[in-house]
Amino acid sequence: MRAQTVQSGLDRHRKSYRWLANQINRSHESVRLWVQGRSFPKSDYDWEKMLQAVQELDGTATNGKSGVNLPQQSALRSLTGMPMVEILVVGKDALQHKNVTVRSEQAVISVPEKLAIAGDFAYIVDTDSMMPILEPGDIAIIRKSDVARRLPFLIERNGELRFVQLRWRDSKWMQGKLNALDGETPIEGWRLIGYLVGWFRSRGTRETIDYDSDGLRLDVP
Repeated sequence: MRAQTVQSGLDRHRKSYRWLANQINRSHESVRLWVQGRSFPKSDYDWEKMLQAVQELDGTATNGKSGVNLPQQSALRSLTGMPMVEILVVGKDALQHKNVTVRSEQAVISVPEKLAIAGDFAYIVDTDSMMPILEPGDIAIIRKSDVARRLPFLIERNGELRFVQLRWRDSKWMQGKLNALDGETPIEGWRLIGYLVGWFRSRGTRETIDYDSDGLRLDVP
């Protein structure tokens, strides 16, 4: 419940894990894992500080002893109960992918609410992805940006979309596969669309999600 309260507060005010980490003087990666329930702080002190930080955003600080009101949840839910909302999807070829259902007349797709808040639109990964961690049919959530960063980026040239890893090498930005330096090429001539903030995978009754509103670094363990 505490993790959900903290995540809801961050989502409500569009604050990142990095922001929260700075508020409580902890590492960005530790805070991300705590809030997503992948690990746990050694002391309740950290939970109290995180709760206090989001309560102060709402103007209801109570020294971390009580929760904040959760936002009204979406009526649409995934198979595992996650609130789902619709978000724009890019790439006309992606509309026909067999592993996902897209309302092609409106070019929207349903994704977990927390991902929709973190990003601006969705991109359905295809077989041409240079991100081996992501499988065909996974839904990648992209935040718009035309500023290169060392992150997985969606780029475009003459209508072709490509999902690549950007790296700064030899005083210029290069594009290539995740965790592979061979075959890198400059990004000149390609337009930066945005960087990866999360992804969602649904296979049968199994659902997998990962996200970081600061930009998801797939090459970091």
